[in-house]
Amino acid sequence: MTRTATPALLLALLLTSAPALAAAPTGWLDRVDAQGVAYGWTADADSPGQSLWVHFYVEDAAGQRRFAGASRANLARADVRRAGWSGDHGFRHRLPSWALDGQQRLLYAYAIDPQSQGNPLLNGAPKSFRLSAPPPPSVELLGDAGLRRGLNVLVPSPRNSQDYVKDGAGNPVVLRLPGQSGAPSWKVAQHHMRVSLRGGPGTPLPGNGRRWADGEKAFSLFPGGRCVLAVNSKTSYQNRFRDPTDPNYKKDWPHLYVSQSIESSATTRIKDLSALRLNMQLKLLYANHDTGPGYNPAWHTGHFVFFLTVVDRKNRDYLWYGANLYDARGSSYYGASEKFDGDGTDNSTGKLIRQVALRDLTPHTLESKRGQWVTISRDLLPDIRASLQRNLAKGKLRGSLDEFEVASFLIGWEVPGLYTGTIEARGMSLRATPK
Repeated sequence: MTRTATPALLLALLLTSAPALAAAPTGWLDRVDAQGVAYGWTADADSPGQSLWVHFYVEDAAGQRRFAGASRANLARADVRRAGWSGDHGFRHRLPSWALDGQQRLLYAYAIDPQSQGNPLLNGAPKSFRLSAPPPPSVELLGDAGLRRGLNVLVPSPRNSQDYVKDGAGNPVVLRLPGQSGAPSWKVAQHHMRVSLRGGPGTPLPGNGRRWADGEKAFSLFPGGRCVLAVNSKTSYQNRFRDPTDPNYKKDWPHLYVSQSIESSATTRIKDLSALRLNMQLKLLYANHDTGPGYNPAWHTGHFVFFLTVVDRKNRDYLWYGANLYDARGSSYYGASEKFDGDGTDNSTGKLIRQVALRDLTPHTLESKRGQWVTISRDLLPDIRASLQRNLAKGKLRGSLDEFEVASFLIGWEVPGLYTGTIEARGMSLRATPK
């Protein structure tokens, strides 16, 4: 008698045989629940302990597909472990609100192969769904996320001044494109540099952009919120490696940031949120790292970072929360950490820094995709909340979890070494979803 294999048996066979046979990722898209959350797992026999990324696409009744986001398969799955896979390989992905409009749709899920041997469609996909109850709408926390009103310029003071560079008439300098107007939400910070960007119309660039530059740095702005930050610390240091052990030598290092304050509102307080999603795309355009005589990797590098401040205004304490998005020293400097920013002297803040691992934001490093866009995307809320709870309990933060809220955002360069580099950014977004 011929027996037909059941789906459960097929799953068991796939689970038990994949580690020995698979040359590309395998896994299953299990289901889409009533809240628009997709569940499943994926793993790769070539890297059985690695948590892979999954890309999602939604297809409408007309057969048109649209990218619906990405999630990392890093959740524990007891059934997958029992089948012989090491590590965590489960995923949980919330579909975007536009897909939850009551229409019949199909969900496709593709495992991203870290060895670039192909990104297969997961078993069980596509899944048909029709959901009409969208999640609560998210709110963009960044003012003027598209940089349509330009940017003010902060003076390059050694004390991290928030004073603006001013023109001959005493008005704050604004870097903006022709036709742009309005009060800027953004600032260009050029801390600890010898000279200042002076504003003016800038140098025209292809693509209707403008560039403002001096010997230490350059900032370029393009329509649609695309910007380029370039640094040359060899000018700042006059081609000498800084030596923090020499009390007579400059201790502070050049910074080139774009930043803004975030106004307090009902969608900035951590306790009132169900998600806080960071999105941006970055491209490494140029890198030249001097590692000659005098170089010490503990002191000398060029790195590109993002940070939020998460503040308890009532108790006057805050957490720096961010990540090392690029480091000239390489991938060993992309891990997670939690430490204090010095002791509050020599221009340090003395505040706690929580640095999330780069691999939790993107499967790629900027240097591995040099000249190509790299997408940074993650719901930061679970890790921010866990860090606050952990450090409040340890006494490393003052105040109450109920009082902490997102208060500022920045991305840009810190350059304590002899380094020249250029990174382009676009699509900066920080969206808060209320409970």
